[in-house]
Amino acid sequence: MERQDIPVRIGSWEIRPAGRSLILRSGDLEITVPFRDKADLLSLRLLTDMIKLLDDLLQRGSLEFRSHVKLTLKRLDERRWLLSARGEVRYDVELTTEEALLMALAMKDAGLPIWPPEQDTYGLLIMRLMRSRLSALARLLTPFAHLGPPIAWKRIVATVMRDRLERAEIRQGGVMAVPRPKDVVAFLRPRERYFVLTLTRAGGSGLLGLLNRLSEVLGYRELRIEADVAAQLLIGEEPVDELLSRSEAAVRARRFLVKEIFGIDVPEDGPAEVHIKNRYGRWTVSLDDGCLKLNGIHICIMQGWSRPYGVIQLPGIGRLELDEMTAKVLNAVAVALWPEKVRDRALKKQIEKARRMASFRRILGRVVRRFLRLLGVRTEGILTLTARPLML
Repeated sequence: MERQDIPVRIGSWEIRPAGRSLILRSGDLEITVPFRDKADLLSLRLLTDMIKLLDDLLQRGSLEFRSHVKLTLKRLDERRWLLSARGEVRYDVELTTEEALLMALAMKDAGLPIWPPEQDTYGLLIMRLMRSRLSALARLLTPFAHLGPPIAWKRIVATVMRDRLERAEIRQGGVMAVPRPKDVVAFLRPRERYFVLTLTRAGGSGLLGLLNRLSEVLGYRELRIEADVAAQLLIGEEPVDELLSRSEAAVRARRFLVKEIFGIDVPEDGPAEVHIKNRYGRWTVSLDDGCLKLNGIHICIMQGWSRPYGVIQLPGIGRLELDEMTAKVLNAVAVALWPEKVRDRALKKQIEKARRMASFRRILGRVVRRFLRLLGVRTEGILTLTARPLML
């Protein structure tokens, strides 16, 4: 499709691009599908896949998508549909036919596989990847991938849910667990421009459990969630803990724990990083993802995947079970503070290499400065070599 004034017809659907949107009409139905780029150069494969999905939903009267959450679209009557989510996220919302069609396109473009798989081997592969730590790879392999500009599915989900959702329950216990009131650890509610996550006092495990335990100390019960993150959470694109891992509340909790455990104050108005300097050089630990660097060189810390990832005991608070990312951050800070106590051979090798590189750079820097002085060049106005070249 190259010209906006020439519509394309596939089956009963007329398709017309309009800037960064695609207008689809069939009888009395009309939906506008937003894209993240111009929609006037779309492959025929993408268009036929989209129409096939819409026709399947209208003919069957229901579709089920599975990822970290089980999502079901079901026709209630001629104009009403029900979207249900079960698993880590739980809610029921009524939609119009047009909203149901848009949500189906959004969930498909987000990489959520339809259940049961339309193609046995391929569908099962996507399902297994989505439930593993390779969910990003699963999204790359979905039918809509690489066939044109991606649908702005987060915008679709956020817009529809802002109008229709009263609240969603955030639970711990999985898709197949029998729901219990005590499993609800938070509620997600829409606001005009964002969403709000309200923590309960149910405890729980993982990051939400940790935030619940620390909420009184840190002075919050509600977390502001941006619309894009809320959209990912509502369709279960990734586990709840992973989506919230870089949230302001998660970073604030890690700042607090670093101060309480190690006595290191990380200013709230600065970068979300812990800076440590010792005879090994300069260490940096990111509070967002636990990334550890020594003298600008990345240090890889292998961490077990089984729970619990770590348990600590704090005076006045008690026992705290850590989520995976918070445990990684605290482990990285411990390595930076006491590198001489590291026993893992691979990790020790990385640290020694980064240390030698820093020494070499310092020596090289001194040699260059002396050479420049011999040449009569003023070094004050020249960018010299340092032990942290990545910061130049």
